[in-house]
Amino acid sequence: MTKCTTDRQAALAAATVLIIGMVAAVGAGKLPPALMLLAAQFDMTLFEASFLIGLFQFGGALGGVFFGTLADRFGHRNIMQAGMAMTLVGIVLALSAQSSTQLLVSRAIESIGFMFTVLPGPAVLRQVIAPARLKLWLGGWGTYMPVGFALALLAGPWLMQAGARLTGAGQPQWAAVWGAHGLLIIMCWVALRLILPIPVARTDSYAGAAPRFVSLLSRTLRSRGPWLLAGLFAAYAGQYLSIVSFLPTIYEQAGLSLAAAGALTALVAGINLFGNLAAGRLTQRGINPGAMLMLASIALLLGAWLVFLTELSFAVRYACVVAMSACIGLIPGTLFVLAPRYAPDTATVSSTVGLMQQGSSAGQLLLPPLVAWSAGLAGGWSNAGWVLGAMALLNLLLAAVIWLRERPGQTDAAQANG
Repeated sequence: MTKCTTDRQAALAAATVLIIGMVAAVGAGKLPPALMLLAAQFDMTLFEASFLIGLFQFGGALGGVFFGTLADRFGHRNIMQAGMAMTLVGIVLALSAQSSTQLLVSRAIESIGFMFTVLPGPAVLRQVIAPARLKLWLGGWGTYMPVGFALALLAGPWLMQAGARLTGAGQPQWAAVWGAHGLLIIMCWVALRLILPIPVARTDSYAGAAPRFVSLLSRTLRSRGPWLLAGLFAAYAGQYLSIVSFLPTIYEQAGLSLAAAGALTALVAGINLFGNLAAGRLTQRGINPGAMLMLASIALLLGAWLVFLTELSFAVRYACVVAMSACIGLIPGTLFVLAPRYAPDTATVSSTVGLMQQGSSAGQLLLPPLVAWSAGLAGGWSNAGWVLGAMALLNLLLAAVIWLRERPGQTDAAQANG
């Protein structure tokens, strides 16, 4: 599978991949609105329930680069199909769970399915989209997470209420959300089979036998560029998930309804996509990616502190987090644009994205429990800003390194050195 023969075919294939990514990301966003319900049903504390959020990143933290290399070695569509099948297994297990342990296991299985589904995305886009428009689509790929997350936050409370009316009070309200997600996954699996296999001639880069798995993995791990992207993604993603995932709980404690809390958080998550889209356009126009990452890191530093500052009014804190979310969308969008360039070669794009995603997953797995622990220790959310602010400083430092690499005259040398 390579560049499509017509622009229409390319756009259809790319849009299909993007929609599949968004549906996969629903798995992350469906949990926050149901978090308190799940904690009550399975008798879990807030700290214990926070692991349900982090466990969605278990697969990526465990072996993102390994899964990405599998996609490079055994075929991107095959791995995406396997990921969606595994996601369905996790959903079924959750719906039949009788204990918190079974629920946690289902979340871990979903996490591996999620990784298999989304890791091949940038590599597929690179194969089907012409170079002139590739940066725009790669920047757009960064929207899969905020869009899917926001849709789940927005639709989740409504689905839970509708499910309760249809099935009766004896059924868990959250089951309707998990069931709807499973249906969407099935539809995406069918779309992938029908739309993505477009018959075109292979390019020289992908002709012949596939490189050996160990060679792909080794080349990725020995290069500095993928590790740099992974470190920045880890710091960013852990902070972003911590802020967005705990916002509904903060709103509920402020007296807002579940539906209102979900809608407000969906806006925060959804507006993040504007930064993702802007990243593709700005890099297309020659703006230094490092400069954009530094700007977004400063916004993240300020937002992480202000959103948990209890002395401010609710309206001011909410305005701050909305503005922050719009700005920091530059980070994932820029990182996905940089991934093909920072990969050791064209055959290791999914491996590089896998290492990025592994860093992202590690941050999302570890930071939310740390934020919840600091909040519980202080008896409120005031300490959370300090934890997130420290990670934002790490973001800023790594962004400065990329800015130095991307200066005129430095890019080619940096890429030559990995």
